[in-house]
Amino acid sequence: QEKEEEIQVGDEIETPSGLNGYVVNFTDDELVHYVSSEGRFGTMGMSAVSKTGRHFSEIAEVLQKMKES
Repeated sequence: QEKEEEIQVGDEIETPSGLNGYVVNFTDDELVHYVSSEGRFGTMGMSAVSKTGRHFSEIAEVLQKMKES
């Protein structure tokens, strides 16, 4: 269950301002990097965002393919 609660690449998140975004990376210093539904990139502390419950595994797959090539 703890794994489900952790933020993962591909998760949809909501920021305190109500903006939804899609996680593209996160760092050890508790920062999450996301792209919004409007195509804007942002960085925010993990404790400031909440998961919506939606997950898009395709995001992680595309990023992995980019790393491989």
